[in-house]
Amino acid sequence: MKLYRIFFFISVTALLISASINIVLAKEIKQEGDFKYTVEDQSATVIEYTGKDETVKVPNFFHGIPVNSIAKGVFMSGIKIVYLPDTITEIEEGVFGKGVSVVFSQGGTTFETSHCWDDGAVVVNSTCQSEGTKRFRCLICGETKEEKLPFAPHKWDKGILTFAPNCTDNGIIEYKCTVCGEKELEMLEPDGNHEYDSVCDKECNICKSKREAEHSIGSRIFFDADGHYGYCRICKEKSNNEAHTYETDSEGNSVCSVCGYVGKTAENHKHHLTKIEKIVPNCTEPGNTEYYRCSGCNEIFSDAEGLNKLDKESVLIPALGHKIVTLDAVLPTDSKDGKSKKMYCSVCGAVILDNYIIPKTEKANDKDVLTEEQSTKSDSIDEAAKNSTDSNGRIFAYIGIVICCGFAIGALIMIIRGKKK
Repeated sequence: MKLYRIFFFISVTALLISASINIVLAKEIKQEGDFKYTVEDQSATVIEYTGKDETVKVPNFFHGIPVNSIAKGVFMSGIKIVYLPDTITEIEEGVFGKGVSVVFSQGGTTFETSHCWDDGAVVVNSTCQSEGTKRFRCLICGETKEEKLPFAPHKWDKGILTFAPNCTDNGIIEYKCTVCGEKELEMLEPDGNHEYDSVCDKECNICKSKREAEHSIGSRIFFDADGHYGYCRICKEKSNNEAHTYETDSEGNSVCSVCGYVGKTAENHKHHLTKIEKIVPNCTEPGNTEYYRCSGCNEIFSDAEGLNKLDKESVLIPALGHKIVTLDAVLPTDSKDGKSKKMYCSVCGAVILDNYIIPKTEKANDKDVLTEEQSTKSDSIDEAAKNSTDSNGRIFAYIGIVICCGFAIGALIMIIRGKKK
């Protein structure tokens, strides 16, 4: 009785494993030449074409099994003509790609469903002034046909910026076709960029609007009877004028605590001379020769003893002035921004007129279009993904069978051990 129960359990397990294997192998993928196919109920179904030929002939039989059906997406990419045998009884939707000609064979004769045109050859090129012609030839019967090609687009040059946009006015770019000479104008919207003589200019030269601009003041301090001041290193304008702040020194002189200018000399004043070194002028600030200056009055001398008095203007060396370099404006294109002109000093680096961005033009570019070939490739990728999914399903089925066998063997061992006890 114990042996009968063990034998019955083993038989049932074997039947289950055999049934699972048959289910998995019922649609085993096979290969014959450039064709992959499955067999079910003595009927073959083509599921994939792996060849590279543009003309494909599907055989009647695979190892004596008739080819009765074609699966979806088999003949999608790179194929022109497909010859099908008279054994075909079922064709799924979406088998053939666009432009594929199908030829059926019945009773030893063939008939075509449509012409299979080649890619065509241009016999007359189109221009922006005339249409072109393209000739196609049927790969099956040799018949030809011609189609008109549309006018070619103009071949525009890079364009000339005839007027740059500013804060109030439109800009204009003039394009010219290099083939026919036709011209086209493109209007650039006002960009809101005001025009100034320098970076510290406060009034726009075009619209006269005001702005809060600040001078770039040099480091040296100059003075006169009215106060002390500096020079703008961009426009050379006197800036930061301030009144003197007087303090009385030890000798009774009234001296500005900021710049040292003497406003009032004390009685019984005696000169106390200090040597003033020579200063080389720069682009915006004047320099001076060597001299001696009294700290108790505003007099200057050429000697340390104070014997040779000098005029203040005689020791001054005028500012050199900027050496201005101008960078021309950069023309904007339909893919890159341009720039307005820029002015700067090649000596001190001061920016006289800063540039600004001129937005790229809006001349239309051709939009990306998914071509027929790309579309076909996309469909092929989808079909390959589907086949990959089917293969993964078969693998998971085998893994499931192995796991079931493991559980069955484990259960059998536990039963045997229980019986022994």
